[in-house]
Amino acid sequence: MTLAPVAERTSGALSPNATQERAMPRKRSIPLTFHDLLSSEKTRLQEQLKSARYDQERELIGRRLRQIEAALRSSRWMASAELQPPS
Repeated sequence: MTLAPVAERTSGALSPNATQERAMPRKRSIPLTFHDLLSSEKTRLQEQLKSARYDQERELIGRRLRQIEAALRSSRWMASAELQPPS
């Protein structure tokens, strides 16, 4: 059994442009803000903390939660009207 040259074997394939034209348009989601991402991660970790069985695992999750809470506070502070640029 002999194989045909590569050019002959792939001649029936669609070109990249033909594939793109036939593809369905991708639906774009609404971009999440930094605050939204942190809030969803905080909620996920709180649920994970409820089911954590080992002390070390609970400590790691708790540490990550504290980091996220600090980032949320910093983000709110930076977005606040009270924050003034240095003079």
